[in-house]
Parts: sequence; C-alpha cells; structure tokens
Amino acid sequence: MVVAGPAYFVYVIMAFFLNTCFHQVFFRSKINQYLSRFGDFNQLFSTWSQLSLLITSKKFETPIGIEISNAIKGGGQALHDIANLNKLIGYRLNGLIIFIMNGIVFFDIWFILQVENWRKRNDRYLFSWIDCIVQMDYYNSLANYKFNHPTFCVAELLDGSNKINAKRMGHPLIPSGQVVRNDLMIGITTKAHIITGSNMSGKSTFLKAVGINMILALNGLPVCAESFACSNFAIASCIKINDSLGENQSYFKAEITRLSQIMELLRCGRPYLILLDEILKGTNAIDKREGTRSFYRNLSNLNCLAMLATHDPEIGLLEEETPDHFKNFHFESYVVDSDITFDYLLRPGISNTKNASLLMRKLNLI
Repeated sequence: MVVAGPAYFVYVIMAFFLNTCFHQVFFRSKINQYLSRFGDFNQLFSTWSQLSLLITSKKFETPIGIEISNAIKGGGQALHDIANLNKLIGYRLNGLIIFIMNGIVFFDIWFILQVENWRKRNDRYLFSWIDCIVQMDYYNSLANYKFNHPTFCVAELLDGSNKINAKRMGHPLIPSGQVVRNDLMIGITTKAHIITGSNMSGKSTFLKAVGINMILALNGLPVCAESFACSNFAIASCIKINDSLGENQSYFKAEITRLSQIMELLRCGRPYLILLDEILKGTNAIDKREGTRSFYRNLSNLNCLAMLATHDPEIGLLEEETPDHFKNFHFESYVVDSDITFDYLLRPGISNTKNASLLMRKLNLI
C-alpha cells in the first residue's frame, strides 16, 4: 500500500514526533548533563587552536623552541576541529531545529559520538598540547620582560655558601628616573643585616627590592642592578601581614603564625633568605623588643641569610653580642626648613633619627 498526498506528511511528522519523544524520554537527562559540561569550552578550544597554529608557524632556532614546536604539531588542527564541532551546540537553543534534527538523525546522540571519537584519537595528546602552550607563554613572558628592561643586568649564580653581592641595586618597579640604588653584600662576612631608620626612610622598600631582584635572578631574568650575584636559595618573608575578621585572627596572631611558618621552613635545612619588616608590631614595646631579639638570635643558628628592618635602635645591639653574624645598617631622614626629606641611601651603623612627632605637628595632629 502506497501512502501519498497529505497523509504522507502526517506520517512523517508523526515519525519525527515519536523519535523526538523517544529521545527526550530515554536520553534527555544524560545528554543535557554531558552537553552542559562540554559547551563551556568552545572559546577555550578556539583559543588553544589559534595559539597552537601560531607556534607551529614560527621557525625556532633554540632547542626549547624546536622541542615545543615539534610536540604541538597536529594540535592546532585537532583543536580547531573540536572547536567547530562544539559550535553546533548552539543550534540546540532553537527548539524547532532541534526537534527536526533529533527527529531525523538523533542529533544529540550523533554529536556525542563525534566528540567521543575525537577524544579517542586525541585524548593522549591533549594535555601535552596544553602544556606546550603554557610553556611557550611562560618563555614569551620572560623574553618580553627582558626586552622591556634593556638596562638591567644578567645575574650570576654563585656556588658554595649562601651570599648576595649586588652593586647599585634598585627596586625594579620604580621608574628609572626616580629609583635610588644601593649596594648590598651579605653572607660574605656577616649573615644578618639589621636595618634601622625612621618612618618612610626606605627600609621596607629596600627589603622588597632585595626580594624581587632575587626572584628575578633565580628565574633567569635581568635584575635592576649594575651587577648582581647570588646563591641559589629560597625566600621567606614577613613584610605585610593582615588580620582577618572572617578567620577570627588578630594582627598579632597572623604575624606569629607567619613567623612560625618561617621557622618550620628553616628547620627542614634548606637555605633561605629571610626578610622581616618590623615584626611583633601587635604587642607592647617591651615584649616586642625582647621577642624580636630572641627571634633574631634563633635565626642565627639556622641555615639562612636574614635582613631585618626595625624602628628600634636597641635591636642593633645584637651586633655587639655577635659581631661575626649581625651587622647594622640604616636609612636617614633630614629636617630642612621644617620639612622632612629622605635620600634613601643605605649607610652602616644604627639610626637614631625620629620623625613621627614632627610629621604629626605638620599635619596639626599634636
């Protein structure tokens, strides 16, 4: 029996309807769950594809560049294919189209089969491709930094005991026309520098300059100095600590927690550079002084170099106790025509300059 005319289209529509109902009843939940996870990666796949094709289009001369380029071959096209396939998910937003497509060819099931076939072919390569993109981005960032700082010097890594020897070192984030440079030599004759000075004289900035330049040097990047040589050791600091209402943690509790973490690191025996900026500010002056001295003495028995900033000149008396370990340096401030000025130059010795009262008078606070 041959069905023709309007009845034929009725049967076709009914077939579409039954297929779609079958699809919705038995597969809808799992399909929606699958597609909801997959659909969010469309832009990411497209970006990875473009980056992969860009890497393979370049001619590298270095062993690292050649290795990455060879490892990512084929990744650009494969990622392009999965990105294009993923775009089809957008058609599901049109109810009429998805009704027809699922009624005719079970589009959702076909789509999942295509994705799974792609995954079988490329699953073992995907994370390798992503790793190649990450490595290239990393090396590109390093090269970009070096290109943008042509006046910085290349650091020298030293063997043997821990030491840093820097000439005309500055903070790399301060503009070249404003940065003040200082020399630093630690670990050669003494292992701990106590840096005193008044408010805003440059203590904290100097500690940060040392830490940042060390990180740059140990990552193979140029540093803000005329010359810079250092050993290969890790860095631990207590410079900027915050309290937390959410964690029910006071400033003092946060600070001693950080100091405890530093001691745990040092007890492992690995060499460290320790940067401490005015520790124990959260307690009274007597406890602060005694606690600071005791902590600094404790550091002298561990495998580390230490740079210790403080407002308290009496901390500098540690040099008299252990002159072969501690050495004093300071920053000065000057009063000129009732104005306070700073030169940010590091000098040997202890500072006895005070400027808090003068600053408060200038602001009519006292």
